[in-house]
Amino acid sequence: MLFELKIGKLIRRLNPYTSGAMDTMHCGARPPVISAALPGALTTLARHLATYIGAPTPQNLQVVQNDEVIIDPDVDIADFDLRVDNDYRQEYMTWIFRGQPHAVKRALRVTYRYELTDRQGVGTGVFATEHVLIGYAGSNG
Repeated sequence: MLFELKIGKLIRRLNPYTSGAMDTMHCGARPPVISAALPGALTTLARHLATYIGAPTPQNLQVVQNDEVIIDPDVDIADFDLRVDNDYRQEYMTWIFRGQPHAVKRALRVTYRYELTDRQGVGTGVFATEHVLIGYAGSNG
């Protein structure tokens, strides 16, 4: 439940180039393009999520999960600057993580921007561009 929100928050909070605060990583159009159906669907999800928190039953969880499925088509990701390495001519890419090799079958490079700050932490209006690399490890399944 809410995997996308949690993984997005984790990436933002662990970003070594920013403070990890809200609105420190920007991608896509500014302001974002939002489907007309999304606000109403999010309101419904919020109401059902509050119900689930108050009564965490399997039925209430299913309602929340159904709402997430309804919202998915309305969350536009077409404006991401994204590169994919999916070279099946090689068996695997190998990434070394904590001294151990990991087989990576697909890698994504997601471009984002963040505002540079002065010594007092005040935004300068100048943005830098960096990337998040995501590697899908597995056995080609």
